[in-house]
Amino acid sequence: DRELWLRWLTAGLAWPRFTIHSWNSDATVNEPWMYEDDVDLVRSILKFRHAFTPTHYSALFQSSLDGT
Repeated sequence: DRELWLRWLTAGLAWPRFTIHSWNSDATVNEPWMYEDDVDLVRSILKFRHAFTPTHYSALFQSSLDGT
């Protein structure tokens, strides 16, 4: 459903590895454009995530150095 889809995307902002494509047992797939009315919102979420990627990598690298 649409709301769950948007919540999944916003939750994925905080995960270092996040994918949105999938195959479901009912033969449907999840793609960024699956809810046409939300394409602009999905685009902005993905752009924000892309901009946040260096922060993720820096935090992961620092964690690998100090073990936290």
